Amino acid sequence: MRLSRLFGNNGRATDIWAALCEARADGSDPAHQSGARYPLLVMVRSSEDELEGKVFSLLKTYGWQEPRVRQLRKVAQPFHSDDAIMRNCYDGVVQRDGGIAVYSDPIEDD
Repeated sequence: MRLSRLFGNNGRATDIWAALCEARADGSDPAHQSGARYPLLVMVRSSEDELEGKVFSLLKTYGWQEPRVRQLRKVAQPFHSDDAIMRNCYDGVVQRDGGIAVYSDPIEDD
């Protein structure tokens, strides 16, 4: 059996995507006010057709509810950034399922 069949991707590497999102904290992390909406940067490795589902799943796993995706962009490879937040988020994709960066202040509800 070919390795690509074993891993289910038919030999195609999936792209890394960055999503600018908003989501509501569920209170599981004391650093983020429960119920408050925060701006987030999320990076995941995904095919385009599974992208939104992977972003939402990652956010739910880490205590975020009611996600909204504002922008999506494929991350250029090889990845280079002088921004520590971007590098940490990218490292989360390489080492785990994905990376999430939470921007400091909650968003005021409309």
